[in-house]
This record gives sequence, structure tokens and C-alpha cells, in this order.
Amino acid sequence: MVIEYPSLRPVAFLLHQGSPSDAKIYKEILEELKRRRIARDGDTIIFDKGYYGYKNYAMVISRFKLIPVIFPRKNFKMEKLMAMLSYPLSIFNRSYLEKEKEFYRG
Repeated sequence: MVIEYPSLRPVAFLLHQGSPSDAKIYKEILEELKRRRIARDGDTIIFDKGYYGYKNYAMVISRFKLIPVIFPRKNFKMEKLMAMLSYPLSIFNRSYLEKEKEFYRG
């Protein structure tokens, strides 16, 4: 279920057959939220720790341009996450390079 803040009204409800692990359906959920224009660039999304994973953090930042808040497990290391993030090469072809780099820095 997706809830909009600050009204706390539900805006989407996604059903899946069986009980797939949260980490496996994470990408599908994000794609659906973008497709429906529920999630927009720069929005903050909050997930429970079932969606935790360095690849999930990196994917939501670099591909979906959203700010993930996933409650981490005990052994989370920020340095490891930062090492997985890099600028896409396409931004270096743009005229506002510093502005584009700032967008990816957050």
C-alpha cells in the first residue's frame, strides 16, 4: 500500500501472487509508482527493512531519482553504499554540468 503524506490517504495498492520476498518486488513497485506518476523525481519513499539491500538503495537513487529511506539492518555501512553510486556518463554532455552533478549528490 502506498500512502500520501501529509494526508495519509492511500494512493495505490499493489497485489502479488503468493508471497514473494520484498527485495525481489522492489524494482517492480518503483516502476509502477513512476508509471502511475505517483512517485516523482526527488520524492522520499519509506520502506521497511524487508526491502533492505545495497543494490536497492543504489537503484532507487540512480535509476528512479528518489530518496530511499529503508530501515537498515545492523551491519549497514554508508561507505559501501557510496562506493556503488556514480554519475551516469550522460550528464557530462549537458551544458549545466555542475547543476546536474548536484542533483545526483542530493
